Amino acid sequence: MKANQVNINKRETMIESKVQMDGFEQTLNCLYDPSNQYWNGFANPYFDQTNFDKWVAWLKQEESDTYDEVKDMPSEIINGKKYYYCGGAYIWSYVEENKCQINQLTDLYVKWCENNNIKNPTSADEVILREELSDTQREWLEKFIESWDMAMDVDRYIYDQNKKLKEVS
Repeated sequence: MKANQVNINKRETMIESKVQMDGFEQTLNCLYDPSNQYWNGFANPYFDQTNFDKWVAWLKQEESDTYDEVKDMPSEIINGKKYYYCGGAYIWSYVEENKCQINQLTDLYVKWCENNNIKNPTSADEVILREELSDTQREWLEKFIESWDMAMDVDRYIYDQNKKLKEVS
């Protein structure tokens, strides 16, 4: 095993999904850990080699600055297979037919930031502290943060209940 690889047994917790990176129409298959599903409201995907290579190729084709950051990203071994953690710094959204509330709120937030010329959006908790915001923008963010917190509670409850149901069966 290479020095930059970590062997992790997440078989019980990893969930298959699809993600889309902001600015790209293509989607990638991924895994995510429900206990670390989001970073500042954005998805935290793990890509297998095939999907990681697709993403790197897109970045290279677009001549993105991100290409140099990710082309040599370290991998992890999860359940005996190589994966790359690609969350924590990139704007990903989970793509599902029936999106959970958090994913819908993330999409709404990204669009709102674009429509309101919010540069380099981070989490709403951080953006609301910016001095250049209008009172109307600040009020929208307060309501958004309140909605986000409620949706997180619902998503956590659903996850916990599904986990309990699996343990019983």
